[in-house]
Amino acid sequence: GLGPFAPGPYTVIVPFTYNGNVTSTWTGSFTVAPGFNPDAGEYGDTLICNGGVPFPLISVLNGNPDVGGDWFYPNNTPVPNGMFMPGIATEGFYLYSFDVEAPCIDASQQILIQFIPNNSPGTSGTVQVCASGGAPVNLFTVLGGTPFVGGTWAFNGAPHSNIFTPGVDACGNYIYTVPGIAPCGPASATVIVQCVQPPNAGNNGSLTVLSCDTVENLNSTLQGEPNTGIWVSPDGFIIGGFNANVNIALNGPGAYGYVVTGQGGICPSDTAFIVVDTLACVVGMEELDQNVARFLLSPNPASDQVTIEVELVQPGDAHV
Repeated sequence: GLGPFAPGPYTVIVPFTYNGNVTSTWTGSFTVAPGFNPDAGEYGDTLICNGGVPFPLISVLNGNPDVGGDWFYPNNTPVPNGMFMPGIATEGFYLYSFDVEAPCIDASQQILIQFIPNNSPGTSGTVQVCASGGAPVNLFTVLGGTPFVGGTWAFNGAPHSNIFTPGVDACGNYIYTVPGIAPCGPASATVIVQCVQPPNAGNNGSLTVLSCDTVENLNSTLQGEPNTGIWVSPDGFIIGGFNANVNIALNGPGAYGYVVTGQGGICPSDTAFIVVDTLACVVGMEELDQNVARFLLSPNPASDQVTIEVELVQPGDAHV
């Protein structure tokens, strides 16, 4: 039958029938738990130092809040594990919410977190740089909020300037620390520097082909690690992607460029050049000698070698 069902254990018996006869039965069990209206606690507020230790937001609520609800930042995004992270999280109103099934009733409550006036290191940030080099990055500009000017930077416990030089400095976590104002101590924020590997178009190379070749796969001549990118003709036109067959007869000899674009524009594009030279093709004869009856070249077209078959006419017979 249809519910609602009273709380308690239940047994389900399902008969299996074939041609109107019960051939077997399946027995299962389940338990109906009593529903409850969740308690989100009572409003609470607190003053904290922005450089303190992490703490569970539920500890700020008054009353007797149930565990298991969801926490949300002031911008309405979820708070991971309901933990407040000083120096990263912002001050403001935080929402504690239960979203339950009917007939139970949803519940929610708010708390207000405010910082004790103190020097702020700003909020943590992330920046991506090219592992092979590029323009220096001012780490201070990566911090969010309004960081106090005059703090110190450190990497792996060693002092560092606020300037990160790609290709010279190691990627990782750079800590910015500002002095505290009593009763608060120093506060820190972190800039995570992520290195992006540059694209690799492979190595330069050269290739000699017959001028009458119709297609040629140039990828095998790169001798590197190309796997994406585009081919550009000596005249600067895009003529195909990775592993494409390039028409040498149409585009002519010269430097063919293979271009791989850097991820997200963080690293510059990389280009490898294949210099293609061509040899003249013998495509025919100006005239046949009077005693040549047939001239055959196979295969035609050819890439590296051909077979020439000539039939000569002898006076009085037609032997080959």
